[in-house]
Amino acid sequence: MKLKTPLAAVFASQFAQSDLKRWMVVDESPEVLDSVAMLLERLGRAEVYKFRSGEEALNCFALFPSEFELVITDLELPGFNGVELCQRLRNISPSAKIILSTGGAIMPQQFAIYSGFNGVLQKPYSVADLWRVVKSVLPEMES
Repeated sequence: MKLKTPLAAVFASQFAQSDLKRWMVVDESPEVLDSVAMLLERLGRAEVYKFRSGEEALNCFALFPSEFELVITDLELPGFNGVELCQRLRNISPSAKIILSTGGAIMPQQFAIYSGFNGVLQKPYSVADLWRVVKSVLPEMES
């Protein structure tokens, strides 16, 4: 599936310049988006791409499905929610590693796994929590 977007040329040129892995963070809150991306970038393991809606994230992922090693998405998103985003990402790449980040009512881990997520982060979470869940989803990563 290929979607046309003006971002395609920008991402293609960025991907050509770097050998780092790529992670995607999706959250409608600019503050959460910026802080999570900053924490992930400090790990120095990957380039982090930020999206404020499920549609934006899906469009980019559909263009470059093999480029993204990890997706961290909020449950509440404009348009469609994180569960629907997870299902659509799975349709494109069944092996995608997707973490649900939620600050609402506690979502049982079993429901999240049943919905297709590889892990769950309950907001607010610490850097240690974030890193623990990322390592559990990407076990080849070392501390």
